[in-house]
Amino acid sequence: LRALGVTSAARVPSLPDVPAFGETPELKGFELNTWTGVFVPAGTPPGVVQTLNRELNAVLRMEDVRQRLAEGGALPGAGTPEAFRAFLGKEQAVYARIVERAHIRQE
Repeated sequence: LRALGVTSAARVPSLPDVPAFGETPELKGFELNTWTGVFVPAGTPPGVVQTLNRELNAVLRMEDVRQRLAEGGALPGAGTPEAFRAFLGKEQAVYARIVERAHIRQE
């Protein structure tokens, strides 16, 4: 098999010679990623959320964790709960447009 492209916004370190689809003029700006996030129940005390966020970010900065994730093609990201919430809003908008344009209906 030969990789034709990756769906992330930019090339990935594990496949540096494989272009991102968004690099091509016909697909400029194309991006479609998988991601994993950590969620807590609504109403979780802010202090608990901040502690979880701080500790998870610390784990994601550990070199052995970063290396293990990279071996699987993952790019570890860290940030704030607010940034994650904003990211989720953008993702929801993207998939809402896909569902609308493809006329996908729940049966």
